[in-house]
Amino acid sequence: MPSGYPGHTDKVRSVLYSPDGTLIASGSYDRTVRIWDATSYACIYTLYGHDDWVRSVSFDHDGKTVASASRDGTVICWEVSSGRQLRALRNERPYEGMKIHGVMGISPLQETTLKLLGADPHA
Repeated sequence: MPSGYPGHTDKVRSVLYSPDGTLIASGSYDRTVRIWDATSYACIYTLYGHDDWVRSVSFDHDGKTVASASRDGTVICWEVSSGRQLRALRNERPYEGMKIHGVMGISPLQETTLKLLGADPHA
């Protein structure tokens, strides 16, 4: 985000454009995820649900869902069109040593979620 635009109340940790380039997702130390219009930089949604700062954000392949991972051990999947929370996954600690490269039968969003939880896609 260009400086001077109102939004997060603490440092931004992660920023990512949607696959079609029309939206931006950001995650912050203020424990929120924000969805922005990529042209006007207007905040469309502020998403609340994490109990600690947001480590990273990721759009799924079609840009309809954003997954956010937090230091609190949760990954939350959000519907981009409404800002609605779809599901929350909680883990006591990040996954380690999980091989997901070339795995069959998982959706791109599930793969993104596993990566956000710490799985190594090249293990």
